[in-house]
This record gives sequence, structure tokens and C-alpha cells, in this order.
Amino acid sequence: MKYSFLILFLFTSLVFATGQSNIRFKRLTTEEGEDIVGVQKFFKDSHGYIWMGSSAFDLLRFDGRNFRRYGQPQLQTDYFKSIRAWLIFEDLKKNLWNGTDAGALMRYDEKLDRFQVVNDSSTSIKSLLFCQVEDKNGNFWIGSLGGGLIRYHPETKEFTHFKAEANNSETLPDNFITGLVLDSSGLLCISTTVGLCSYKLQTNQFERDLFTNNNSK
Repeated sequence: MKYSFLILFLFTSLVFATGQSNIRFKRLTTEEGEDIVGVQKFFKDSHGYIWMGSSAFDLLRFDGRNFRRYGQPQLQTDYFKSIRAWLIFEDLKKNLWNGTDAGALMRYDEKLDRFQVVNDSSTSIKSLLFCQVEDKNGNFWIGSLGGGLIRYHPETKEFTHFKAEANNSETLPDNFITGLVLDSSGLLCISTTVGLCSYKLQTNQFERDLFTNNNSK
């Protein structure tokens, strides 16, 4: 019996070692042979492309073989000088969007193969766009690091800003938004660097007392 166990152990070890030896990593570089560094965000779109936000290469698209770089000619505007992609997402209609570290929000035009900025000096919060959710009415809720919360509707092109106010419990607790979750009832849960809050879409009200302890003794 012990010999059978030993043979089984050796066979299993051999299979595991053989499987491990077949694992291969391929180093990806640009067509010019440059290493792709500074990648901070990945996003796979509905077409299967992998999009990468990089501090060194701005925005990259990978089709499984080749990279396409979107740099200053495709991204930069007169107002937004920094074009580092940070927030990459698709909306419910499969349109691709890009948010930058300077607060620019851009929509991808597939026919022109370039990004078009949808905000300007009057609607930008000049802060890094960090997280995003979309509600059933098509509104984007975008959290920023330092600029508070943004609501934007692609059809009406209307921007609404929500910011923290000192000594006002009916506003955001902080302007650094680190996470957003929208539940089926229309409650937007918001995490900030100093605490949690919620926003009711039906009543347009913020609440700080988000959770209660149902297990208290």
C-alpha cells in the first residue's frame, strides 16, 4: 500500500512539474522595441481590445499582437495639458470613455479613431477621475481624487458637481472619492478618504449614516 502511495505521489509531482514547465511568459514591447512601463490601469472592451493607461505612454490599445498608442495628437486639448489616462470604461451602450489625471473626460470616436473631450474649463474639476458607475437613466457618476463627485449625462451633456462643505452633514464628507457602488434601489454608496456616505437618486440627498449594526447585543 505504501508503495502505491509513493508511486501516486511521484506521478502527481511529475505532472505538476511538467505543467509548470509549460508556463511561458512573453515580454511585450512597442513596435520600436520599447518596454511598456508605468501601466496603472487595464480595461478590456466589448470588442476584445485591452486598453492600458500608462504614465509613460498615455493610453495604449492592445489587440493581442500589436499596440496602438494614443498620445498628444489623439488626446491633448488646448485646456487639458496632461493626458495620462486613468479611468477607462464602457457605458451601457458600449461607448468607450477615458478619464485623465487632469479631469478631462473623453469619448472614443471609433470612425475617427480618436478621443473627443466632452468637458472644458467651465465643467472640469481639475482633479484625477478615479471611479465611475452608470445609473438606469444613463447618468455617469464619476468620483475624483480632490474634486468631489460628478454627474454627467452624455445625451444632455449636463454636468453637476457635488463637493464637501464644512459643517454640513448633507454633503459629501470629503472630496477624495475612492469608490462608488449603485444598488438596484437607486442608492449610490460612496467611499471617501474620511468615511462613507450614500446618495439617494430619488430624493437627491446625501446621508452620512449609511450602515447600522444589526448584530448588536
